[in-house]
Amino acid sequence: MSNHFALSDIAERIAVTENKLVMLRERIGRLKAEGSDAARDEIILVTLTSTLGQLYRRQTTMRRTNWVGA
Repeated sequence: MSNHFALSDIAERIAVTENKLVMLRERIGRLKAEGSDAARDEIILVTLTSTLGQLYRRQTTMRRTNWVGA
């Protein structure tokens, strides 16, 4: 896989993960407003946030590699 396609793939994964985070935050807000337990969703939120951070770091590393290698 070329770096261009790898960067595209990571950008797509970032977008998907950001959308999931938005939906999850909305769900947590709804659950809390209803007085329901949102603990499980909050754990998932922490995991997704960590995953997003890893994707951003990977994207940054790949961009630097592309720039240095250019």
